[in-house]
Amino acid sequence: MTHSESIANLAPALVAFGSEVTNPHNSVVNTFHKNKYAPLNEILNEVRPLLAKHGLTVSQLPASSGDNIGVTTIVLHTSGEYISDTITMAVGTEKGKSAAQIAGSIITYLRRYSLAAALNIASEDDDDGNAGLKPQAPKHEAPKPQAAPPYLQQSINDISPSKYPHALKAEVDWLSSHDHSQQAESFSEQARGLKEMNAASADYLPLLQKARDARLRVEDKQLEVF
Repeated sequence: MTHSESIANLAPALVAFGSEVTNPHNSVVNTFHKNKYAPLNEILNEVRPLLAKHGLTVSQLPASSGDNIGVTTIVLHTSGEYISDTITMAVGTEKGKSAAQIAGSIITYLRRYSLAAALNIASEDDDDGNAGLKPQAPKHEAPKPQAAPPYLQQSINDISPSKYPHALKAEVDWLSSHDHSQQAESFSEQARGLKEMNAASADYLPLLQKARDARLRVEDKQLEVF
């Protein structure tokens, strides 16, 4: 994160804003994950008047780094003070969409997440309350390893094409449960696009392969830690 030399005026304005802002209504259902989220336009409609009330505004600019595309989010105060940060993601391919359409979807997705993070609001359902109710292993005992779901154990070549959407969901669920929610949401949105186009099950193969590669890279990094 970067910021102006001083944030003496920005800080109290953000505190005042935070004391009044409420989380936007999660009105859209993610058909792949079955959770709800607030679309970007509704978040902006919710926060813009309150930001202006406290002399604040948010600017979001497209950014790129190598093969990645992303967004730089800047929170500005009328004094000229600011805080800023950039987030990027890799641009993949998707059947039926041009590179520009895929990039546009990623930018919208990152704008929504970055805006919510910068303003300390929640823009989608959170199941941490339920997760907290699950019994936890005693601290002195290592958690017992669980067998991976069947789709994660199978080679893609061994999975029936009719099961590609189910196998993709297994990969996405794994990424989401291992603190890679941004990657999971990206794959989820692309899968939802295929579903909306009534794509055949076999058309999910390229996306399934990318999700599998993403999971394996995460697993490799976890092994490196140990």
